[in-house]
Amino acid sequence: MNIYEPAEDSFLLLKHVPAYAKGKVLDMGAGSGIIAKEAAKFAREVVAVDINPKAIEKIQHANTRNLSAKLSNLFSHIKGSFDVIFFNPPYLPDDPRAADIALDGGKHGYEVIERFLCSAKDHLKNDGKILLLFSSQSKKPKVEEFIRSNGYHFREIDRRNIEFETLYVYEISLGPIIRIARSNKIKDIHLLAKGHRGLIFKGVQKKKTVAIKLQREDSPAMGTVHREAEMLKVLNKKGIGPHLLSEGRDFFVYEFVEGKFLMDYLQGASKEKVLWVIREVLDQMRLLDNLNLNKEEMHHPYKHIIIGDSKVTLIDFERCKKTPDPKNVTQFLQCITSFALVPLLGEKDISIDIPSIKKMAAAYKSRHAEGEYKKIKNLFISP
Repeated sequence: MNIYEPAEDSFLLLKHVPAYAKGKVLDMGAGSGIIAKEAAKFAREVVAVDINPKAIEKIQHANTRNLSAKLSNLFSHIKGSFDVIFFNPPYLPDDPRAADIALDGGKHGYEVIERFLCSAKDHLKNDGKILLLFSSQSKKPKVEEFIRSNGYHFREIDRRNIEFETLYVYEISLGPIIRIARSNKIKDIHLLAKGHRGLIFKGVQKKKTVAIKLQREDSPAMGTVHREAEMLKVLNKKGIGPHLLSEGRDFFVYEFVEGKFLMDYLQGASKEKVLWVIREVLDQMRLLDNLNLNKEEMHHPYKHIIIGDSKVTLIDFERCKKTPDPKNVTQFLQCITSFALVPLLGEKDISIDIPSIKKMAAAYKSRHAEGEYKKIKNLFISP
């Protein structure tokens, strides 16, 4: 196993070491030790890490007082947190030279970077920085996707065009979601979904799976996540929505809802289960109508309903609001009579009489009477 000797990428990263090295520094994938040795001139303590025993032995022979070397596959044997982490990873995809582990970035060239980013946040101080060097061969959009999905912020601070590639140096810092996760003792966070107004991250808190909804910083509709948290406080008392665990400025934490989205569930469900889901949703729509709340989007609620083994849960209340004329039941009836659902329900031997349902919906809409609602619900009870 060869030691990676300094090359263009090493020197590009090296020139930024004096401006960033401070406090406790980690040089990941240290190779020859060129970055670690330079960092030791400015930092209180430097830990050089490599998977290659020969590299570790070479760095140890440098005999620098504030520089230590540790054998580790990324963070597998690393403890503690650091002010700065430097990483010049292997990034060659499917290249004959990649038989050398110092060059092998994985099948696509970004797999090592992905693994690094997933773990690095657990070893970076709140105001810490990562300086990551990578190549255009590692597929820059994928690298940026991994950075964002792990909750970091980043900016490009340098680049260099060489013969067949472009080298980039990114400064990476902890985004607000990581700070929120730390303050709420949530581990193993990763991006689950992106909406127009919010981001949803999944993680583990006290051995339970939870989700964090965070207001998007680039959303023109600010305050929607806070309003949704306030709405969930009301709805949870009625057994509606995911269980709210905690909240803060521009975020809230809730119990992660296990299950399938509406269409995925219905396609594989029996007739009895399909009818059960429809009744459960209708009952929750009726409760919302009685509360004079309009959820919105229930005429196409395909990403708003999650069905588990024994529970149907409504999610996403960003647009839910108080109104004297709620339309939850009637909107869901529009969904049931839509071109998307009628054929699927027919396959389950559930006949949908669209004119009759529209007539019942109109009667219900005029008064929201309990009797009219029961007529609608009775349509979906097995004979």
